[in-house]
Amino acid sequence: MDYADADGYYFLCDLFTQQHGDAEFGWGYYPPERFKLLLYFPESDTFLCSGITERYAFDSLYALDLGGRSPAELAALTLTDADGSPIEAGSAGEITLDKSDGTHQQVVGFLGRLAITLVVELAVAWGWGYRKGRQLLFIGVVNLITQCALNAALLYWGAQQNSRGFIIFWYILLELAVTGIEAACYAGLLPGTEPRDAGTRRRAALYALIANVLSFLAGLALSQVFPAIF
Repeated sequence: MDYADADGYYFLCDLFTQQHGDAEFGWGYYPPERFKLLLYFPESDTFLCSGITERYAFDSLYALDLGGRSPAELAALTLTDADGSPIEAGSAGEITLDKSDGTHQQVVGFLGRLAITLVVELAVAWGWGYRKGRQLLFIGVVNLITQCALNAALLYWGAQQNSRGFIIFWYILLELAVTGIEAACYAGLLPGTEPRDAGTRRRAALYALIANVLSFLAGLALSQVFPAIF
């Protein structure tokens, strides 16, 4: 709370955690455009502080490599500056955050979201009466294609934007587009149905709408339990 920063940055008392090993720390709710990372060592009342760091995308990832040093060794580092001069207690040495591409996290997240979508939409299809193997296979393939396209579009735009409102806006539009594409595919191409019958087409389109709404709600609920995949 008493840390004084020459650039005017200050500590937000509800955003801190005790870290161990390769632990991760995330600021998921309205993170700032610019920030610093501050490490505190209570044993010596010293700090390590990063330079000013800026978000570069909606999902910005940074890595801090401390070289496997123990807390005691890191605390000792804060006692000298880059020239080897002593640093008084309550002062800060400097660390550097490296931009991380997050490829592994993106892949894991996509596979997790795809699995949730397939499980929910195939379960709804079974309950809807689409139980033939070729029907379930067709629905699974259509979902695979639309989810790949949806995530690729979000990744492309998200890599260039850091606005939460922008991402949410495009996500809603893309979800509506996915629902429309799936409804058209099921209404006109679903095996074992009669696409020339208006009632059959309406039923297939209604299935697409309900399945997408339920998979969205399931993802929303699971995002509170497994935030790493969303």
